[in-house]
Amino acid sequence: MSNRFDWQSQLAKAYTTFPEAQQKPVIGITGNYGELTCKIGEGYYKSVWKAGGVPVIIPPLRDTDSIINTLEHIDGLLLSGGADFNPLYAGEEPDKRLSGINSERDLPELLITQLAYNRQIPILGICRGIQTLALALGGKVMQDISETAQIKHSQDADRSEPTHSVSVEEDSILYHIYKSYLSPLTSHLFCSSTPSTIRQ
Repeated sequence: MSNRFDWQSQLAKAYTTFPEAQQKPVIGITGNYGELTCKIGEGYYKSVWKAGGVPVIIPPLRDTDSIINTLEHIDGLLLSGGADFNPLYAGEEPDKRLSGINSERDLPELLITQLAYNRQIPILGICRGIQTLALALGGKVMQDISETAQIKHSQDADRSEPTHSVSVEEDSILYHIYKSYLSPLTSHLFCSSTPSTIRQ
């Protein structure tokens, strides 16, 4: 029988060195909300872990004391994807084509984003997270991009299947991160989803 379930042997490995663990950056990830629970896609926390960070899930609490205490203990903030924002937070009435919203997350994420920005904590937004950055920091978000989108925004293929290309500006941080993956003749990556369109 294997030692798969011998959890004490795993603990013993930690005790063989001091300190027991190497210090790593702690990355807070905003949790999604649905079915009376806080949840998160495994791609978020596993990617942080694989990149050498320690993922911590942040529930959608609108209590500023809780948010500020959380920010005191993280080195970076990842704003995760999900449903659209309630347009009333942007001073707009809902467009008839607006998709589903998640009101449990809206205020907590606007608060945590502004407070993290005030503290100069590095922030990465993914999908809805880009909307969060825009709204929290004074930008505007289009409620629906169907009339302006040049490609299919929501794909039917499996998420692991690339379905469109993304142009990367050569003077951008993203270009320097991904330049080894880019063709010498083009500045394109192939992606499986597109972020929401943002207008300034």
